[in-house]
Amino acid sequence: MFTNENGSPMLKSLTIEQVHKIITDAEGLNAKHPPSPLGISGMTATVVAYATDRRKLKQEIAGLSDDARMELMALMWIGRDFEGDYDAALAHARKSSDEGDVDYITDKSPALPMYLRDGLKKVGVTPV
Repeated sequence: MFTNENGSPMLKSLTIEQVHKIITDAEGLNAKHPPSPLGISGMTATVVAYATDRRKLKQEIAGLSDDARMELMALMWIGRDFEGDYDAALAHARKSSDEGDVDYITDKSPALPMYLRDGLKKVGVTPV
């Protein structure tokens, strides 16, 4: 469980280990498949390799409970300068959630590590 600087529970279903694992998996994917200078990849073999390697990150995110995934999405949005506080981001995640959540989060892999780290800093979360 995470707490804010006042010791109050912040994230109830998501653990620091899960966040760090997702950050690590996204960084590994990014290191293995850096973006091209044009932001696209035209080689089929490269696209297939990326999709295969992306599966590990996607499985990590898909393995989260629904509540933990909503907390992850809220944390990601806070790190992306969501207009509102964490509770508003979490409410928005719950309201807008659908079967595409896992792909939506996974698709953010190039910036996901930064979003999650910034989100943790912005909500003042420390591991317990």
